[in-house]
Amino acid sequence: MGMSAHAVRAEALAATALGLFSASVVGLAHLGQQAVDDWPWLVLILTGFGTQVGLDLDVAATARLRFTTPVPAGAAVESRITGQPADAIATWTAP
Repeated sequence: MGMSAHAVRAEALAATALGLFSASVVGLAHLGQQAVDDWPWLVLILTGFGTQVGLDLDVAATARLRFTTPVPAGAAVESRITGQPADAIATWTAP
């Protein structure tokens, strides 16, 4: 299972936006020389930022999907300090 198309588009958009922002900060006069001098770093930074944004969107979508199944009536959840059944400090039962 790969990343969603939405997340991949967001990666490209985020990398492009960061590149444009960087170009506006550096200025067009210096952009060409910086691209020649620092191209490996620029590629790594833009790719890493785009990947981070895409993965964040993908993880957020996965987390939303995890809770779409309704909790059955009467299901119980216990909070425990340790893994021992005797250490239950709270119990919640679904209505």
